[in-house]
Amino acid sequence: LEATAGNDLTTIDTGGLCEVICLAINLCKRGSNDAFRWSLMKEMDGRLCEWAAQRLQTFYSIDGDASSNILAGYIALLLAMLSLRDPKARVRVVTALETHASTSIAKVVSKPMTWVVAVLQEFLLFQSSVEILTKDMVVALHSVIDGVIDENGITVSK
Repeated sequence: LEATAGNDLTTIDTGGLCEVICLAINLCKRGSNDAFRWSLMKEMDGRLCEWAAQRLQTFYSIDGDASSNILAGYIALLLAMLSLRDPKARVRVVTALETHASTSIAKVVSKPMTWVVAVLQEFLLFQSSVEILTKDMVVALHSVIDGVIDENGITVSK
């Protein structure tokens, strides 16, 4: 990530983009603490949330191809991981999502983390449909989704 920090984040190719996202998610998951999350955001000059929200907007599409929506799923997971248990980081993530909300998600702009939850749920369903979903992944994603729902006051209808 340090090498990427000085680069123009819009020029990273799709393969490199996926690697950066996966690395950041794994680092957040394995060593999740406030100091690490803030250093990760500062390392990228405070642009990580903004960059991720822009990419989520770019890649996510209800009728999009699988590869784009997979990237959107990883980006949503990164945003969720950055925001969990850290009110300051959550404000940064929410602000970035509000800034980059498109008309397709305008109905959730008042609670933009709802968009993150929806993308994560679709990501989970996709993994199940292609039969790569493991019990560990279900448990991990369920924990992240529940955390985002709880910390953002999102109401889920039954």
